[in-house]
Amino acid sequence: LYRQLTRRFGGDDSPLQPCGEHDLDMERLSQMEWLIPGYAPSRDQVLLYGAAGSGKTLAAIRLAFAVIDGTGFLDHPDPPTHLNGGGRVLFIASDSGAEPVRQAISDLRLDDHPALYGPDKRFFLWAGHADQRTVNWTAGVRDWLKLLKTVQERQIDLVIVDSAKAVTSQVGLEYTDNSAVGAMLSFAKQVVASRCSLVWLHHDGVLKGAHAGAKAWGEIPSVVHRIDKPERPGQPRTWTVVKTRKGDERSFRYQLLDGQFSVCDGATAAVPADAAAAVIQTLSEALQNGQDHLSRQQLIDTLGDRFS
Repeated sequence: LYRQLTRRFGGDDSPLQPCGEHDLDMERLSQMEWLIPGYAPSRDQVLLYGAAGSGKTLAAIRLAFAVIDGTGFLDHPDPPTHLNGGGRVLFIASDSGAEPVRQAISDLRLDDHPALYGPDKRFFLWAGHADQRTVNWTAGVRDWLKLLKTVQERQIDLVIVDSAKAVTSQVGLEYTDNSAVGAMLSFAKQVVASRCSLVWLHHDGVLKGAHAGAKAWGEIPSVVHRIDKPERPGQPRTWTVVKTRKGDERSFRYQLLDGQFSVCDGATAAVPADAAAAVIQTLSEALQNGQDHLSRQQLIDTLGDRFS
């Protein structure tokens, strides 16, 4: 069904043509652009993952209001040039529920923001809520079509889905099934994300530093972020851009102060492609700093501290 809908609704609502019968016009192709520079590409998908309690929901809310206010985010403070007057965001809280989102808004001191209420409302929340007689949005076909209609009618710039596992498991789509997840994400990319940016919040996996579930969660989105929570409460969190098709992979520490996110020390570092690259980078930097050798334990400790 996902593949059928991709062919039916992809792009401009006209049926898609299979490759081999139709080649692309290079003059009609555009380069990748940012909705929020360094974090969310325009009209594309993003994966943001981390362990429970790492601060994914809080970060996603802050990112949402960067779109709403047309401001920069964390280590990219310059505002995007195309969001004159700000954008519109739909937050789907099928995992955390409405109350944690409301708490995050308060923690960020956004309770009185005009985008939350009235005629200027530009932050929309979908969640199951007994008093307001609503049920969770899921990754079922009917719900996807409702989302597509909402994105078009309300001119949504960013959709945040919390979380990938919650919305798939509620309709029996196994989030570890690479074929099923790949079909859904391909549908999302060509149909929904052709009209807005789409951010998936996801949990970490069994392997340290990896996301949970199917490989497609990290392969199909153009940008993948990871948040690592600190070992002790009160310490800064670490944000790592694991993958980006527009360059600028990096890692830095940040913290929440007075309702605002701030980068610690303003320092960023390139993220190595794999463990071997991390070893070479660490040894090279040590040599540049006047060290002619590192012990095995020093190397292990340095790699663990810098690159998790």
